[in-house]
Amino acid sequence: MLLILFQGCLMQGCLIKKDAASHKKELVPGNAREHTFRLLTYNVLTGFQKDAQQAERFIDWVKHENADVIGFEELSTFTQDSLERFARRYGHNYALLLKGNGSPIGITSRYPLTGVKTITESMHHGCIYAETGGFSLFVTHLSPFSYEKCIEEINGILVKAAGLPKNRKIMILGDLNSFSPADSLHYNHHRFGVIQSLLDNGFSDTFMQINHSFESSFPTLKYIQKTKAPTRIDYIFANKAALQRVAAARFIKDSVTNKLSDHYPLMIELNQ
Repeated sequence: MLLILFQGCLMQGCLIKKDAASHKKELVPGNAREHTFRLLTYNVLTGFQKDAQQAERFIDWVKHENADVIGFEELSTFTQDSLERFARRYGHNYALLLKGNGSPIGITSRYPLTGVKTITESMHHGCIYAETGGFSLFVTHLSPFSYEKCIEEINGILVKAAGLPKNRKIMILGDLNSFSPADSLHYNHHRFGVIQSLLDNGFSDTFMQINHSFESSFPTLKYIQKTKAPTRIDYIFANKAALQRVAAARFIKDSVTNKLSDHYPLMIELNQ
């Protein structure tokens, strides 16, 4: 069923429209920007905690943030059809859901999704590849249970990325359930293999390129406990061609995202 779904989506371009250089550069909310591309990655905790009111809060929130493309993790309870209807409500006329062995992942965009491919074999959640807005994106959610599996999964994605034309602006994004060597002072272990593989293959950590300092993405204020140390496990990695376009990056922490999930969303802004 998945193969049929994605083949059809590829042929139609995933159209679901029914009717027609400072280190701390801030993102400009709303429509007060031109010729930029806003990319958001967000683990939304079992489909906004399986709560319709939480989903409504997200729609209001994301309209203000004005993201062009969103990579989602943990789209529990969503179907392809419901994700399409959901995305249209915040201005994204293109959407794709992948149900692998674990929680569904997805992507929504205001631009057509083309060149779509999916990876489910030997992956816990899966990976979506799509080209949109002039960028080539791998959206994924790595295994939450096995670090060795995380390394296997990211290396499989990197093989796919290495097969793309050299001039592509490529980004790998999502909840990677992994720690960065750049944040090593904040952890008492050295399990940095996943992120090191990305770095060794020419990908750069966009958040760290802009901010140069540790900031956690998990847990949020609602879910923090004294026994849980804050960690950074949500990332957007860019190859050299894409990195040259990155103008800003930040975890969005506000009164909505403090409670909407157990992860904070990461947004980057790129010059098109």
